[in-house]
Amino acid sequence: MKFLLLGRKPIMNQSEEIEYYHVTFSGDTIKQKLAQVNYTAAISQLVHTFNLNNTLEGKKAWIKVDQQALMHADLTLLSQDVFIFYFMKLRNVDEDLLVKIEQLIDLGYEFVLESGVANSLMQTKGVQYLAKFSSVVFDGRDGKSYAKVVSVLNTQGVKSTIKNVLTQASYDIYQAEGFTYFMGSFFKEAKIIKGREISASRLKLLDLLRMLKTEAEMEDIITAIKLSPSVSLQLLQFINSANSHTTRTVESIKDATTLLGRRKLTSWVTMSLYASSESQIPPALVDSSIARAHLMELLCDLLNVSQLKDQAFIVGFLSLADTVFKVYLETILERGRFSQEVHEALVNGKGDLAKLLRIAKVIESGNIKNLEIISKKIKVPALKFSELLADAYTYVIESKAVFGSES
Repeated sequence: MKFLLLGRKPIMNQSEEIEYYHVTFSGDTIKQKLAQVNYTAAISQLVHTFNLNNTLEGKKAWIKVDQQALMHADLTLLSQDVFIFYFMKLRNVDEDLLVKIEQLIDLGYEFVLESGVANSLMQTKGVQYLAKFSSVVFDGRDGKSYAKVVSVLNTQGVKSTIKNVLTQASYDIYQAEGFTYFMGSFFKEAKIIKGREISASRLKLLDLLRMLKTEAEMEDIITAIKLSPSVSLQLLQFINSANSHTTRTVESIKDATTLLGRRKLTSWVTMSLYASSESQIPPALVDSSIARAHLMELLCDLLNVSQLKDQAFIVGFLSLADTVFKVYLETILERGRFSQEVHEALVNGKGDLAKLLRIAKVIESGNIKNLEIISKKIKVPALKFSELLADAYTYVIESKAVFGSES
């Protein structure tokens, strides 16, 4: 059986920085017992196939383990420096199981527990027993207040995590209740500031992105950069920094653009749009926006519509622009002078670009049922979506490593 990488979902702390990733794979959702496969071999396959160690950017990954895997798989083959075991379901409190968990904890492995599992252990072993575990995970869809139970866990030194946090309002509530970690798409929710305008420097960068992705002549692009002193200064500062690996001092915009080339210049402009933000942008939002833009490009190649790649990148990038810039999307599209096709895709959900965006969102969601539906509809193996997702993550990592983000 081949396991599919469904995603690396950010787990954020109270500062909205990424603390861990929840790595999901097809065994999490399809009706197949993990005991029917070699669990550790399957995880090792994921690590190798999708270059998971690099994808995690030095952060630990939460991965699901069930009772069968705990009892029958050799989990010590997985590195405790990379993985944290996420125990989501417990059929019964079995002493042999608890011994196995405690042995793994003694070896330096960490466990996080779904609230139902934690409740079963607490009823059987007492609340003090939970001190062995790193975190307990609650579900934000329940709409409950967890302040009291979070307080109890704090007395045991156990951190609380809330998943399925879908709105900023929910995030604010759960943060006030004392949760340490947050999982969900709340960071993608647009928080528009009425009357806010796009800054002149950001408008220039958006214009450059449009030019780069509409095959404008390089001479015209160079002229546009020269007409913006702030962008010219930023570009020269970058090209003469250690990250650019240039061996001589560059003092002209023409030389800088020549050394970078069109593709790297596009990446620099994209990252600079985040760095020029007037307010802090959650790292998970930066990652999501860049990954989606590149995923849209990859889909164009996969579906033999490469002629749409440049516009697809822009649609993917701009699909989260209202959240990034806190400005209405229509305003961004109007000020940025983007094409009617881009406007139709983002505002009205029409056209081939809109279809690509919908596919990209399904891939990002990690919903195996929807992936299988899309797979059949466009006649592409679901495994290919995992490969595209891993490529998109790698693109994000490489872009940040070279061009950075000061957001």
